Amino acid sequence: MTLDKQDKKLLELKTTPYKHQLDILEDTWNREYYAILWEMGVGKSKLCIDTVASLFIKDRINGFLIIAPKGVYLNWYYEEIEKHMPDQIDYAIGYWSAIMRKHEEYQARSVMIPENGTLDILLVNIEALRSKRAFEFTSIFLKQHEALTCIDESSTIKSPKAIQTKSCLKLGKLSSYRRIMTGTPITQSPLDLFSQFQFLKQGLLGFTNFTAFKSFYAEQTQIRMGQRSFMKVTGFRNIDVLKERMATHSSRITKEEALDLPDKVFSHLYVMLTGKQKQVYDAVLNDAFVMLNKQEESGELTITNVLTALVKIQQVTCGHCKDDEGKVCEIESNRVEALLSRLKELGDKKVIIWCAFRHDVELITAAISKEFPDKSYVTYKGGQNNDERIKALDLFKYKDCQFMISTSAASKGLTLVECCANIYFSMSYNLENFLQSQDRTHRIGQERVVTYDLMMAKDTIDEKIVKTLEKKKDLAESVLTGWRDLFEVS
Repeated sequence: MTLDKQDKKLLELKTTPYKHQLDILEDTWNREYYAILWEMGVGKSKLCIDTVASLFIKDRINGFLIIAPKGVYLNWYYEEIEKHMPDQIDYAIGYWSAIMRKHEEYQARSVMIPENGTLDILLVNIEALRSKRAFEFTSIFLKQHEALTCIDESSTIKSPKAIQTKSCLKLGKLSSYRRIMTGTPITQSPLDLFSQFQFLKQGLLGFTNFTAFKSFYAEQTQIRMGQRSFMKVTGFRNIDVLKERMATHSSRITKEEALDLPDKVFSHLYVMLTGKQKQVYDAVLNDAFVMLNKQEESGELTITNVLTALVKIQQVTCGHCKDDEGKVCEIESNRVEALLSRLKELGDKKVIIWCAFRHDVELITAAISKEFPDKSYVTYKGGQNNDERIKALDLFKYKDCQFMISTSAASKGLTLVECCANIYFSMSYNLENFLQSQDRTHRIGQERVVTYDLMMAKDTIDEKIVKTLEKKKDLAESVLTGWRDLFEVS
């Protein structure tokens, strides 16, 4: 590939690009800022790496900073860079996480001083940027290099007041080139776009101030709850203006437009509550309803209160709950048995079992160990260190390991096309996690139909949550004014 026919330096791409990747690369490789808002699995990471390679080969940059969530940034380290970085480019790589061991910190510091002919790459866990030490380390890297900074899963900076958002905006000002990447730029409302595009360039969407941005694009009304009042967003306006401003600096490509992928097939896997489970469920549901009703009347109702109540009710449908002292108590349930039955039907297929709660993982691993003693499994969840996660991925992707039991920790950044079967043992209210998790197995490289079994207890809150997510509506966005609807199960 030649970026400049008059230039003697030619870039030899390591992996062959799809047409959409090549077209956008040739159009945007030397732009100072750009938003890659492609659906999951369409090839955003390759475009970004090819852009970095193009800039490096033209002597425009000597550094590459990748900021990504936990569970995603190491995927760049162990897969994406090695897979797509052209062989003609020498590079050094290190990463910085929230908890650093001595050898990891030594490796990260090795990329701080530029060397002629070497591209220095630093990967940073975005959660780590909440700390002063990580922010200062990353700032020094950018001050020492002419660098392109990319925020992967840029919806993580959608909140203007968040510490990690403020840190990223400051880092953007130190970067020679900037990119944002996400398949879900809007997880709740168009207001999510402000900080993401502000990172690219201040005022890129017409405003440098979030309050002014919100006033221009959102319709608001005052809501009173007891003695408390707040401004609620009731709708949006000037969306054509927003789209026009975005279009100049971004591209949106769907799977249907870019790839010939097999279908997604969804099915509902219903489970009946046991007698004991129904008693506990009704009691917890009633207590939550009474509590939330009182909070609404007193003006103390918050999104956090509603979502906390939903979590407690959901846990009961999964076969466990916490007592007043915070101890987990298991309840007789049909859910695990239904899961095992489905796993038998799937035969020797690799399966990802998605869970909303860590105790779900414990229940499932115990049951699989007993029911399938000759088959292996791995877990991928919060609380595991990097080495444990890397080993789990290696076993599941490349070895004879049939089951991965995961929380939302695996929902972003990973490519798991070795698997074509997904079971959602339990589901959270987070729309972004639901959409992202689907596309771990449905992306470039997948050649089989991908199935998704959504487990839910009949006539419970499970059904409401599943239906809300299937309609691609964010539950957290509407709970304050519509929480009662979730409790009314037909």
